[in-house]
Amino acid sequence: MVDKRLRLDRLTAAMEEKGLNAAAVAARLGVSRTIVSEWQRGRKFPGPKYLLQLGKLLGLRFNDLVEKDMVAEPVVAYRHKAHVKENDADALRSRSIARAVRLLVPFLPFNRLDAPVRYIKPQADEAYIAEAAREARSSMNLAGERVEFKDIIKLFGNLKTVLVPVLWGKAGSRDNGLHVFLPDSETSVVFLNLDVHLHDFRFWILHEYAHAKLQGAIGGEAEEGFAERFAALVLFPDKLAQAALDRVRRARSEGGRIRAAIEIAEELGISPVTIASRVDELSRMRGEGILLGAAIHAATANFNKRHKLVSEALFGAEPIEAADLIRVAESIFQCGLYEALRRYLAEHPDSESMIAASLGIGAMDAKAVRDALRT
Repeated sequence: MVDKRLRLDRLTAAMEEKGLNAAAVAARLGVSRTIVSEWQRGRKFPGPKYLLQLGKLLGLRFNDLVEKDMVAEPVVAYRHKAHVKENDADALRSRSIARAVRLLVPFLPFNRLDAPVRYIKPQADEAYIAEAAREARSSMNLAGERVEFKDIIKLFGNLKTVLVPVLWGKAGSRDNGLHVFLPDSETSVVFLNLDVHLHDFRFWILHEYAHAKLQGAIGGEAEEGFAERFAALVLFPDKLAQAALDRVRRARSEGGRIRAAIEIAEELGISPVTIASRVDELSRMRGEGILLGAAIHAATANFNKRHKLVSEALFGAEPIEAADLIRVAESIFQCGLYEALRRYLAEHPDSESMIAASLGIGAMDAKAVRDALRT
């Protein structure tokens, strides 16, 4: 991908030489004076038709008029916990990580010229999302109804996407993860915070899978809605949701209905909130009203207290060493970033700063990772 900009100094000089102001250029090209002013300020770039006409008017060749930056800026998206907004510190940190990761791309185990698999003409409507979810479940060849972590990891095989498990904090943490897309290589790097509730984690990985398959094709809130709906339908498709609705309806009290939803969540390994959302959705469609509602949130808080965080399930209660994190990253998440760092360090031995920047960690942790990579 190439990011193009007008050479504003050449543009200004050519206009002065021809005795043309913004109004005169606008009249010659049949556009508004405001548009020409935006071109002059570098805020907008002319379309192909007007770029050609502008060059002819000013006597400038394409390379004289257009400045090309061969490395497009990474696209970054923080995945915060609900109702948490990105701040300036988040933006600075994410950009720093993205720039560092881009330097590691040549060391990743991906073919340089292959494009990743994407959805064909994606649409943010129920029929398309449901079909995408059915295809995902089918491609995983599930042994049963429950989706396991290893099943989801397999989905990423053809996406040129690196999954990087990180330890970014427990209670009070803002972050669920970070998605970095590098347009010049069409590579995605997804950082997944392991310090999250176990029964939410499958949802978040599938959420990122949908974003990797879409990669901005829809954009904005519509794409976010696509990803959330996709994850819910993969984990809890219509067949299971219908059975859950029947099971919840048989309970004679609100407490009984909540207990039924909790039991289903345990069986499928997903959040009770996902169960309740789908059950209430189907119940409303039948004209029967809400069966679980807001009461599920307090029940889910108690449910989560009885279960480990992902990091605790993977590493136990002992302090986590850098070597342990690398081992889990490579064996469970098939993470190629650490191998890329090994190769990078072979060429740049004194590069703790690269480790710190690419993983979003401090200097002491970066030193521990460097030592682990060298053993």
